[in-house]
Amino acid sequence: MADVSVKEEARQLVEGLPEDATWADLANVVAMRARLAQARRERAEGRMIPLEAIEKEFGFTG
Repeated sequence: MADVSVKEEARQLVEGLPEDATWADLANVVAMRARLAQARRERAEGRMIPLEAIEKEFGFTG
């Protein structure tokens, strides 16, 4: 969806909801999409912490 306008992407999100979706369902889908877009921007800008660094910091092995 990289070259799709926000308006078109919103239309696609709405079309993908089940017929009995609520306003809360729509709000959740939009919020999730916004968080995903933010994470993608942060990754592209090199602002994300690699999973390995987090695992090391907290003593997890994985």
